[in-house]
Amino acid sequence: MRIDVRLLVSAAVLGLICAVPTPAHAGSTWGPPQVLSQTAGRSIQLSDYGGVAVWVGSASAQGPGPVRTSRYRPAGSWSAPKTIPGANGVSSVQLSADGNAVLMEVVGTGYLWAQRTGNVWGTAQTLIAGAQVAGAQMSRDARVVAWVDWAGSATTPVIVPGALRSIVRREDGTWSSPITVGTVLPGAASQSRVPFALSRNGSTLVWLDETSNLRSARLLSSVWQPSVSIAQLNPAASGLAHLAIERDGNDVVWMLAEDNTIAFSEYIAGWQPAEQLTAEASAAIATAPNARTIVFVDTAGYFNLLFRTSTGWTTSAKRLLRGAARVTAVNSAAAYTQKRPGKSVLRSYVLSRGQWLGPVKLSSKAKQPSLAADGNTLAWVSGGRILAVKR
Repeated sequence: MRIDVRLLVSAAVLGLICAVPTPAHAGSTWGPPQVLSQTAGRSIQLSDYGGVAVWVGSASAQGPGPVRTSRYRPAGSWSAPKTIPGANGVSSVQLSADGNAVLMEVVGTGYLWAQRTGNVWGTAQTLIAGAQVAGAQMSRDARVVAWVDWAGSATTPVIVPGALRSIVRREDGTWSSPITVGTVLPGAASQSRVPFALSRNGSTLVWLDETSNLRSARLLSSVWQPSVSIAQLNPAASGLAHLAIERDGNDVVWMLAEDNTIAFSEYIAGWQPAEQLTAEASAAIATAPNARTIVFVDTAGYFNLLFRTSTGWTTSAKRLLRGAARVTAVNSAAAYTQKRPGKSVLRSYVLSRGQWLGPVKLSSKAKQPSLAADGNTLAWVSGGRILAVKR
């Protein structure tokens, strides 16, 4: 049984390899596009400081392929792409923040793991085996991995809850045995929507259980603590259309599949009552790692940017989009592609001195935009190539 669960979180760690010189044009203005790869790909992931890129080398929008990688060199250009040994038939990939570790999904087989020493990638090894594992997420330091195991469900859609499982990497590089942290909501919604989220620092898991209770658990001294409730959601709903957690595990953003309105809760000596952030329904949404920036396209076709300040949430950048849209956001930048007949326009917003500037048109033919966590590198697929800009 194939369970298609989209990944929300781009996992990452800090490291010297990403500490490339800041481009001379850094600031609120994007530099000229550079060729990252002469051949197309998908599932593009960038390290936190934009020094490393990985992607699935497949021209198909969904097809598996090898994992390719490139470095941003001090001279100011991207290196020739290389293929990670043993990383074949991969459908999606995650990159650690320092660009030194990757987690790769092979549908029907499980997940592969590879690490880099200097400029050399080691051969990919099996980390999680199983025909019914899905949705794996990795912490930014590549120390914690969580996933859903649907074993026991012989039908599609699944009719029994899935097991939310986790492993932790020890100081010597070995991994702990898998443990079950909780159970997640079964049903049709779990096939294509993420039923859980792992904070970027690996300290917190949030998931929707089989009773539609949104729950969380904390990792203390490498041990997952008993779960607590964040909010009881509508049991008649078919799941979540969006779920994201702040990088340190203290804020949660979610959107029910039924009403598509965005809700929020923060942890202050316990989870606070849910706050509804939008009244209108949303068709596409992305949450930044710090959960203070949320971008979405409402069902009326308007691009919206929600930004949390010391005084509360503010809305800006309301712009009408015609055609299908895809959005992405990090702490200091946001981007979207607007697909219309014959073209797919890429535009971006950047945060400068507390103000959102934009939109800036970057390409007339773009898809699959990906932002580095620091907001200074943006990559996308354009025709038969992958392009990237820096600021």
